[in-house]
Amino acid sequence: MQQEYANAIDIYGIMLTNNPTDAQTYRARGFAFQLSGKYQSALSDYTSALDLAPDAATAWACVAMRQTILREGKKPQVGDAELAGLFERAGFESLLAGDFENARRGFQSCENRYPQYHSVNEVLHLIQNPRIDWADPEQRRQIFQAIVSNYSYHLPPGLLDRLKAAAQDSKPTSLK
Repeated sequence: MQQEYANAIDIYGIMLTNNPTDAQTYRARGFAFQLSGKYQSALSDYTSALDLAPDAATAWACVAMRQTILREGKKPQVGDAELAGLFERAGFESLLAGDFENARRGFQSCENRYPQYHSVNEVLHLIQNPRIDWADPEQRRQIFQAIVSNYSYHLPPGLLDRLKAAAQDSKPTSLK
């Protein structure tokens, strides 16, 4: 089985040589690395995929890999701050996808891991307001506006741009 993973990793590597901006291939190779127990390499590929094509599923895959690395006693390159950043990113990606529960989970996990991380406490408090009707596009837009205006410190530019777009757009998104 390990040989099959190694072959897949090699094939994905060739594909990435020909198309180094293919997020799907990075995710696939990351999964092959994960199955072969090469967690640092898996995390690196999942992070590359997230940078190229941000989405909540890839953000949560990055979180899972970092947790696996920590759980297995591997020496993390950065540690708690990096994991907190991955949780924060997963929270924002989930929020943008309309998945309020996973957004809350991501921000709460970030705060638990690193309580003073960026403005995560304020964002968590904001989205947990029981008066928010997440089905109301205007309320969602106002939440995104508040995040962009008050709590966007140190967010990656691409993510910040998507939050700004959500703050301007009052169309419904799929809510879970």
